[in-house]
Amino acid sequence: MNMEGKHLPVGWRLDTLRNVLTSLESGSRPEGGVQNIKHGIPSISAEHMDQYGGFKFEELKYIPKDFYDHMPRGKIQKGDILIVKDGATTGKVSIVEDNFPFKKAAINEHVFICRVDREIIIPDYLFYWVYSIEGQNSIKNNFHGAAIGGINRKFVDRLFVPIPPLIEQRRIVDILKCKLKCYENARKSTIKQLEASQSYHQSILRQLFQNIDIKSKDHVSLRDICIQDGQYGISQKSHFQEIGVPILGMGNISKGKLIWEKINYVELTLDQLNKYRLNKGDILFNRTNSAELVGKSAVFDDNKEAVFASYLIRFVTNTEIANPYYIAAYINSPEGRLYVHRNMGRAIGQVNISASKMHNMLIPLPSTQIQIRYVDIYLKKIKMMSSIENALVTQLNILKHIPNSLFHLAFSGGLGS
Repeated sequence: MNMEGKHLPVGWRLDTLRNVLTSLESGSRPEGGVQNIKHGIPSISAEHMDQYGGFKFEELKYIPKDFYDHMPRGKIQKGDILIVKDGATTGKVSIVEDNFPFKKAAINEHVFICRVDREIIIPDYLFYWVYSIEGQNSIKNNFHGAAIGGINRKFVDRLFVPIPPLIEQRRIVDILKCKLKCYENARKSTIKQLEASQSYHQSILRQLFQNIDIKSKDHVSLRDICIQDGQYGISQKSHFQEIGVPILGMGNISKGKLIWEKINYVELTLDQLNKYRLNKGDILFNRTNSAELVGKSAVFDDNKEAVFASYLIRFVTNTEIANPYYIAAYINSPEGRLYVHRNMGRAIGQVNISASKMHNMLIPLPSTQIQIRYVDIYLKKIKMMSSIENALVTQLNILKHIPNSLFHLAFSGGLGS
């Protein structure tokens, strides 16, 4: 939906994007691509444009200087607005501000440069409009194609931009920059607090097991406190349709808890169900994953019927001597993770550790009464941490609506000082 027919404040007008540009350009790359070019002029593509209208240059691509010198179009200038023209991120937009780090750079063939007529429109003003939901929806309405669709050069004739006088544009831009800076500071601060709260889990576990006064002779192997060998989960194709039995995988373990999200289902025979059915108190251990995630564990403590996938191992403790929550907490602790890291095997892209290796893990084992007391302390702290995390996530969800609320006011003439 474009903005034709929309009521605008006095002195404002609608015009097509084409009529406020001095040029619309796309770039190019040398024949054969740029994968093997290690130096030269930066070639900017969709992957270098971040979701906040800026840039990220971790994995730059380059074009030869001679190729750049002979490019008839696609050379980046300060104030240019870059729009991704095809693929999954069509419409993603960034603005080339004064702090852009390269004197010479170019776009590739998947990006448009929109260069504005500064006597009509301020670059930052147009950027904010294209970045807004209204601008993004207008671009999406011009999307063509199926598998790898996108927008073509004609999209600039179908996008209608609300244009106030230049002095009002400047006022709007100044207010938006100020308010969006406050928003960004609040967003980053909340994310930092959330990351800190998430790392608190390991701090809780470290402190918990450092405070246990136990002699080395009271360390017991995991196998000796289990009533059976660790059991590998079932290897059977699963699906998202709610047909059959829920099957828990490595993605359902997070920060010492089972997460009942994105559950897959599997159809089993009665014998299979009986063999792999989870019972309260079972410890689920992630045997294969990336190095930082392999070994994560959680206790199954639900009344739901479920089974477990082959990337998990089930350990069943003798509850007369070992509390499963205590054992899972130790496996997740820095000491437990150190054992996992020392004994894991490596494969392409992943690492793994076997049930037999885990059987030999030595665990400090005080009396069951002390175990229960420490589990109670641990669970209370985890509950408090979860409440903090939930509050921070809620705060982030509230914050994310602020930019578009500001843009709506800005482009309807309702943005005060």
